[in-house]
This record gives sequence, C-alpha cells and structure tokens, in this order.
Amino acid sequence: MLEPKSLKLSLNSVTASITVGLICAEVISSKISR
Repeated sequence: MLEPKSLKLSLNSVTASITVGLICAEVISSKISR
C-alpha cells in the first residue's frame, strides 16, 4: 500500500504535468492559427 502522502504527491505531479501539457497545446494551437 502507498502512503497517503506519497499518493497525494504523485497525484499533484500528474496534475501539474497535465496542466503543463494543456498550456503547451494552447500555445502551439495559437501559434498555428496565427
């Protein structure tokens, strides 16, 4: 079993990576539309 702390940490890192991916996708799409 994972500790709650490590589980929360991994969830935070996953959320952060998804957010970064979404931001990159928005920047790329805005560059393409220009």
